[in-house]
Amino acid sequence: MASFLLKKEERNYEILEMDYEAKGYTFKPKAKMRENYIIVNNIKLVNPLMIDGILTAKFNKKYRQLVMIVFNILQSSDEETTEGDIMIALDEIAKLRVIILNKYQKFLTHEKEEKFIKQLRILENELRAKQINIRMNMMNNLYFYDEERSRGGR
Repeated sequence: MASFLLKKEERNYEILEMDYEAKGYTFKPKAKMRENYIIVNNIKLVNPLMIDGILTAKFNKKYRQLVMIVFNILQSSDEETTEGDIMIALDEIAKLRVIILNKYQKFLTHEKEEKFIKQLRILENELRAKQINIRMNMMNNLYFYDEERSRGGR
């Protein structure tokens, strides 16, 4: 069980001694500094339901951003979209997948992990289809350009 000792000096709290051996998810909260609250540098959650809720919220936030990027790429025409844009989006998907597999895996249930990976795989497949479509259009343009060039006479 975690134990700690706080020292209060007027408005400042200071941790004098902290000893905990519980295994859990540690993160740094993003809180604005206010006068009436304690400033917290790290939080360690031990409750699996709370960990699941926080990790799901983190994933959903990043996933929504990825969906918007992929949606913009898929809605644009092949002439407007470059392969570089698609590669950047694929890298972001791979980055989120690695975070899930390496960082969140020990805290998530297997079913939830598979659900997240499946959602990312769907986005990746859509981008790959768009990438193939762009490559095919480039190849067709090169073929027609070579054909027109070879037809020309002297």
